[in-house]
Amino acid sequence: MKKFLLILVIVLVVVIGALIALPIIFKDDIRSAIDSEISKNIEANVYFDEDKIGVSIIKNFPNITLTLEDFGIAGVGVFENDTLVAIDAFNLTFDLKSLISGEQIKINSINLVNPRIVVLVNEDGEANYNIMIEKEVEATTEQVEVDSGMEISIDEWNIENGKVVYYDYASNLLIALDGLNHSGSGDFSLEVFDISTTTSIDRMMASYNEIEYLKNKELKADLVLHVDMVKNQYSFGQNTISINDF
Repeated sequence: MKKFLLILVIVLVVVIGALIALPIIFKDDIRSAIDSEISKNIEANVYFDEDKIGVSIIKNFPNITLTLEDFGIAGVGVFENDTLVAIDAFNLTFDLKSLISGEQIKINSINLVNPRIVVLVNEDGEANYNIMIEKEVEATTEQVEVDSGMEISIDEWNIENGKVVYYDYASNLLIALDGLNHSGSGDFSLEVFDISTTTSIDRMMASYNEIEYLKNKELKADLVLHVDMVKNQYSFGQNTISINDF
């Protein structure tokens, strides 16, 4: 009996040690993958605190959760001095098997803690969110398989206590959301699927040409969107939306 207990303790120590060591082993690989995808797809200044990169396999076992703190995206060009996104904590959960295989990396979930998003459109119609790199695709008679190196299969996503500001200088349109909490789920790897979301906003305001149409309104919404990628069709299911008591 004592021998069995000793073996059990040794096994537990080995397992716990492996759970602690695995995130450290894959930490550099995850960082390299993030840097690679950013450089290939985004034309902006992406920053986060390298000393606060957290990697855990216990939090969402058997998947690996990567936490980036003080994460943000700042514009370039005419929006060089403007911050598009600033987030206290940006959590990504990766599929462990995809990291081990090294072929494609699956992102299972995304969680944003205290995000501040400022969307700007200047008088020339240029928007600070147009940061995706445009890729030229040569037309050929042969079918070409495109491998981005990252398969996005999102089980769920969450936004905790977000703030969003949209301002269009050309039309003088301002929309501001405060206390945004949002959760959603949908398997984007499928061709036909449902996107289910729950959203609440503590305070919402909107103005156009300095005329205020909404002020300190509370919003709650439960929405279901049916997506058919084959037929390129989108339709709403049974949804509930309320603004204050309406």
